[in-house]
Amino acid sequence: MGVLLVLTSLSALASLNRSLQFQNVCVAAALILFMAGGVIYLNGRTSMPFGPLVYTERAGETVLDDLPAALPLLWLTVLLTARGVARLILRPWRKVRIYGFQLIGLTCLLTVLFDLGLEAYAARLKQVWLWQPTAIACTWYGAPLINFFGWLVTALFILAFITPWLINKQPGVSRPPDHHPLILWVGLNGFLAAGLAAEGIGLAAGVVAVQTAASALIAWRNARWAPRCSSK
Repeated sequence: MGVLLVLTSLSALASLNRSLQFQNVCVAAALILFMAGGVIYLNGRTSMPFGPLVYTERAGETVLDDLPAALPLLWLTVLLTARGVARLILRPWRKVRIYGFQLIGLTCLLTVLFDLGLEAYAARLKQVWLWQPTAIACTWYGAPLINFFGWLVTALFILAFITPWLINKQPGVSRPPDHHPLILWVGLNGFLAAGLAAEGIGLAAGVVAVQTAASALIAWRNARWAPRCSSK
């Protein structure tokens, strides 16, 4: 799993480097790793913003006892891949003035949707981490609802800082749509769905499959369209 995560993160960065300068990619990657690591470490100390959980030995090597080394890399992969898919989905409206806000919002939504499958796979199936009881009994395969709100806020927090580094400084250069993030997105979610389905966790597998198929179909269709809206 660790090797797969490293390869997918490098693939996501390589895809980003096709449209951005190398130094921009490096700065964005460093910011994601630093901020995601900081939030994960904070949660280990305070149970905020994700909720109370305990990492098991299956989480791998840890930094300062509260930060599994692989998790910031996971955030890097998921955020960049989700943003790439969001760009394809919003391609017909990329000339609209609020496109930047739409892109951030949709990226955050896709990130939370990915976590639905991740929690069922990593917490319930593989027991990479174990959720502790909370005051609200309603959970998703053990994950408290505040966890998904925490993912939303964390994704928004990180994107607010890295977005200036992800803006193409040559907007006049026309480039074809990049489907590489979409392939990674389908592959990552497909990996989760297949693992869940194989162990009989049908509801989570179905949710992952539906959201992946829907986002992939919309992204593929919209990527073929030219912008149809003006900025006026």
